[in-house]
Amino acid sequence: MKMFVDVPDVYLHRQFVDFRKSINGLSALLDSELQLPVLS
Repeated sequence: MKMFVDVPDVYLHRQFVDFRKSINGLSALLDSELQLPVLS
């Protein structure tokens, strides 16, 4: 069994997300609504 020693942060978005958007649309959602840096 593989054990995770250093688990990365996991963020959840509680509202509906349209996954038909391209990666640019989803990264814009992260940047605007969640105030998270996209490239980190």
